Amino acid sequence: MSWTLALVAVPLLYVLTFPLIFFTVMPPSYTPSPGTPRRPPAWLNVYARPFFWMMDKTPPAHPLNQYGAWWRSMLE
Repeated sequence: MSWTLALVAVPLLYVLTFPLIFFTVMPPSYTPSPGTPRRPPAWLNVYARPFFWMMDKTPPAHPLNQYGAWWRSMLE
């Protein structure tokens, strides 16, 4: 029973917290010095890969996109 709960809870927790972590590390208002590209840290690229895969390859892409947009608006 506990393994089943963990198998459901861990991915759900990841999906629910990813936009918050992403927009906290890379705030929309962040602008680097002119001529410097805005790039996330390497660890964030690794952490983001499953979420972005879900947004590109699975049916719940639209709700995930809307959820991310909501977090972005909340943190601005």
